[in-house]
Amino acid sequence: MFKELKEKKWLVWVLVAAGELALLLLVFRIGEVIGVNRANFDTAWGQNYVRFFGQPRPGFFEEVGELPPPIPAFGNTGVVLTVGQNMLVMQDNRMNEKTIAISSSTTIREGTGAVDLGSIPAGANIVVIGAPGKQGQIDARFIRVFPEESDSSSTGY
Repeated sequence: MFKELKEKKWLVWVLVAAGELALLLLVFRIGEVIGVNRANFDTAWGQNYVRFFGQPRPGFFEEVGELPPPIPAFGNTGVVLTVGQNMLVMQDNRMNEKTIAISSSTTIREGTGAVDLGSIPAGANIVVIGAPGKQGQIDARFIRVFPEESDSSSTGY
């Protein structure tokens, strides 16, 4: 009988392919059963959460009330390269140059005081928060200028 099978190689290939297909379908079915059982467990656990752990107690957020929606922000940090009339160019820590567009509604602060754009020196460290502009710039909403550190004010950290 084995001699006859050796002569009919195409039949051997068909039987091997059928066996592999059956094995593949069996593995798929096992994965399907495991997934359904896990989904059923997760669903039952979620439905019984209150029974297991009780109702959540009122906390901080109910005492505070409504929180304002978060400000959609886009920010960057870096060193000022040049300052223009309504823009500045900064270099981030990856050495990429970014153009910052400044409008009349942009807030610029150093420490606790407000400063104007012309008083920002080249080389100053800044943080810019704004939104991506249509020409690839950052439309600044807020700019924080950090004072330059001197050797005498160093804390040693």
